[in-house]
Amino acid sequence: MSIVLITGSSGLIGSESAFFFLKKGFKVIGIDNNLRKTFFGKDGDTLWIRNKLVKNKDYTHFNCDIRNPDSIKNIFKKFKKNISIVIHAAAQPSHDYAKDNLHLDFKVNAEGSLNIFHNIQKFCPESKVIFLSTNKVLLIVWKLWEFSSSLKNAFHSEWRCNFVVFILLFQR
Repeated sequence: MSIVLITGSSGLIGSESAFFFLKKGFKVIGIDNNLRKTFFGKDGDTLWIRNKLVKNKDYTHFNCDIRNPDSIKNIFKKFKKNISIVIHAAAQPSHDYAKDNLHLDFKVNAEGSLNIFHNIQKFCPESKVIFLSTNKVLLIVWKLWEFSSSLKNAFHSEWRCNFVVFILLFQR
């Protein structure tokens, strides 16, 4: 059983990725807690997209916050090495929102990403990873990855996982 795990699965890129892989015959695990509604109000609500996705028998949804390490760990632990692809698209994308909500922005984008990457390493290190990010997060995660990569040999590939592509989304 080949699984694609997608964070931010009800967002624009996450949901399109989910629909794409479902059409290709993959099982898809979606993680999304509709935090966009908090960020952008009623117009940001993505519940309608989630409702479309859950109609597919090969889609399983977890209404989970990526900042919650225990919830994320339980999902990765349940599916382990069956996860062949991880698309990490969950984020707080708005620079306008971020300037007034720095701590929440950092927790979602940086801490949430670290929770995802830590569990990839632990439970499905051979999976391919696609990480989408705004420019404000990529540098933090990239530097952590560089640091971790330099420790690979010393710690017997503790941080081993395959990053296929980083997609950087610039915002004004």
